[in-house]
Order: sequence, then structure tokens, then C-alpha cells
Amino acid sequence: MDDANASRSAAGAALTRLVLESFRLNARVLAAGDRITREFGTTTARWSLLSQLELAGEARTVAQVARALGLKRQGIQRLADALHVEGLLEFLPNPGHARAMLVSPTASGRRLLERLNRRQAQWANRLGVDLEARALDRAAAGLLALRTVLEADEVRLRRSRLRAQAA
Repeated sequence: MDDANASRSAAGAALTRLVLESFRLNARVLAAGDRITREFGTTTARWSLLSQLELAGEARTVAQVARALGLKRQGIQRLADALHVEGLLEFLPNPGHARAMLVSPTASGRRLLERLNRRQAQWANRLGVDLEARALDRAAAGLLALRTVLEADEVRLRRSRLRAQAA
């Protein structure tokens, strides 16, 4: 064990290696997304917002989209505003909240998303030739488990801070 890992348990050291590798992977995935989206005159961030709405299957508030993506509401609001100006996203009245509008892709936004998803499928299939589906499924399950633990830890920390502020 090197000095950097001296105070880490075996699981802590493994988690650190995974996190560091995820940083490198994230950079590569974003670069690949940018190559895919560039052809269509958009960005990976905008594609992500449209994709999240597609996954939801219905209009969502900006805050709901931000939570689902693990991002700040303000950043998603800026993306939504830009997509709206481009005619790719529409704001709809929210019967559950007077101020928090719902966002939904327009027909143009759905067409763009279909084209992006087709290109992404080609990319995934090309890379998938060198990878095993079961290994990828196990990796995805491991990442989901880690994300679940991180989210639970965030909730614990938030509650702890609130208790400390109340005291």
C-alpha cells in the first residue's frame, strides 16, 4: 500500500481507485458525446436534458430534471431556456405549482433526440464489439450501487447539518 492509501481500508482504497477511474471515464464519455452532438449543432448537456425528459415519459419541472441528473437547478434552467429559444423545448403550465413550469420537448426536440439516439446507438454498437454485455451490466450495477450509497450519504450529511443548525 502506498502512502496515499496508508489510511484507507481495502474497500476505501478500491473506492478511491474507482472514483479516479470514473473521472477519466467521464471525460472520455463527454468527449464522445460532444463528437456525436457536434454534427447536430447541439451539446452533450442539452442532449442529456432532452434524454432525461424522454426517460421520464412526461413533462417535468426543471428541478425534477436537475435532481434526476444530479445537477444544480440553475444549470438545468439555463439549458432549458436555451433549448426553448431554439424551439426544442417548451414550457407548459404546471397544475401542481403556479411558478414551477413543466418542460417538455417540442416535435423538433423529439426529432433531434431521435437522430442523436440513432448516432449514439451506432457508437455504442461499434464500441460494444470489444466488450461483453454481461461485464457491462455488472459494471453498471456496481455504479448504481455506488451512486445509491453516495445519495444516501448526502441525505445523512444534509440531515446532520440541519440538526446542527437547529441546535
